[in-house]
Amino acid sequence: MQDDISILMVDDSKLNCAMIERTLHEGGYHNVRTARSAHNALEMMQQQPADILITDWMMPEMDGLELTDKIREHDEARHHYTYILLLTGKEGIEPLIEAFKRGADDYLTKPPNKFELLARTYAASRISGLQNTLLESSKVLTRMNQALKGKMQTDPISGFSNLSTISKRINNLLKAAESRGGVLCLAYLRITNYAELTAEVSQRVKDEITISISRRLQHTARPSDEIARISEHDYLIVMYHSNKKTFQRYSLQRISNVLNLRPMSTSAGFMNLKAKIKVACTDNIPAQCTAQELIEQAEEKFNE
Repeated sequence: MQDDISILMVDDSKLNCAMIERTLHEGGYHNVRTARSAHNALEMMQQQPADILITDWMMPEMDGLELTDKIREHDEARHHYTYILLLTGKEGIEPLIEAFKRGADDYLTKPPNKFELLARTYAASRISGLQNTLLESSKVLTRMNQALKGKMQTDPISGFSNLSTISKRINNLLKAAESRGGVLCLAYLRITNYAELTAEVSQRVKDEITISISRRLQHTARPSDEIARISEHDYLIVMYHSNKKTFQRYSLQRISNVLNLRPMSTSAGFMNLKAKIKVACTDNIPAQCTAQELIEQAEEKFNE
């Protein structure tokens, strides 16, 4: 077990490094590296992270606490945990409180008793191993959640399609419009005061707003229209028509009215939405466009 533990010893004294390294070897720890300065230690950590860092507190150029700060930054960037054991000749409780606040895990007075050093190192190896196991499990869970999220086809709150799903559907409809004729119109709907409405409310109220919007859209849009929620405050309504003349803009006005003119009831009280809709149709953009281009065309109209 000890052979699996990577230890980095930092001290500007060659004699101290040799003594501690010998003690660790006697305790069964053979993966031990030594650095004569904090800067050298950081270079070695970049090449290979350590499970345990044993460092002198008082060193020239960069002391043990400054090195601790750098190691914690290094750990955060690499999703790794290094157990830091400080060696100090300082007396009193105040310096130790400062050390723990800066991120040190433990300390030993200099010169360390070899039996105490091995006992503290053994405890450090268990804690470091546990922390890094938890971090690795967290990374695996994050990757799994991202994979599952990528496979999800609907927004979990509104029940509408998500951006990935609606983009695939739009691309299919674009091909259909190109081969059979017709026009594909994309309405980009934004709740422009969403941030203002939700600035001081709970997640429950945010969900109530989303559910209420989704119900109103479902009741107002045509049965053949497809709706997607692509962000907290943005929605897409995909409408396919056999020709441009059958596209009736008053249907979008009806959607706008049902959102803007009727206050929304939530557990935090009534709220007034401000919804804005812009439309892009395939007869207004270059042929053989993609879903992304059509969505961007509709969104750009907000800035016109």
